[in-house]
Amino acid sequence: MKIRNDKYSAPAVPIPGWTTAEELEWLYLRARENRVIVEVGCAYGRSSHAILTGNFEEFRNEGRVYCVDPWPEPCKNNGKDEFDSSRKCTERRTTFFLRCGHFPNLNVWEMTSCRAHFVMMLFDVRPDMVFLDPGTINIIDSLATWKHYARFLCGHDYSEKYPELKSHLEFDSRIKFVKGTSIWYVEEENW
Repeated sequence: MKIRNDKYSAPAVPIPGWTTAEELEWLYLRARENRVIVEVGCAYGRSSHAILTGNFEEFRNEGRVYCVDPWPEPCKNNGKDEFDSSRKCTERRTTFFLRCGHFPNLNVWEMTSCRAHFVMMLFDVRPDMVFLDPGTINIIDSLATWKHYARFLCGHDYSEKYPELKSHLEFDSRIKFVKGTSIWYVEEENW
């Protein structure tokens, strides 16, 4: 992996996902500033790759990225996108490992956001950065769980597609938004 003017070099083989090129660049740059990172909601590994790349390039063997996802099967419930946690989405999980499994700073935690937070507290691991991208799976619960536990908290999906999250974030004046993206963030001193 090479750095070109501090830009994120996307992998040669594209990774499916919903994160835009601008968002990947932003995550890559933030990952270069944070030694211990938690990403909640990895899906195919599109944003994970950017985070793992930035973290590895800056910190080498001292950096750690905890990718947290139970990889539930997507389904429809009354026309709404949801997930069936009783079934694994092997396509997403397999793609994630094919595209990101080679990173030495990768730690995969195949569990829910709340369980990962509990394990981190149990072993006294305090991340520098937490990126929340759980889609429709309990985003408000994930935000409440992690918001006082990381120095830098950020997330994806600030958009009309997720009105509950959008209204929740807009209610809090400490939260900032990355222009032209659906990424939001807040630093610990602002909580």
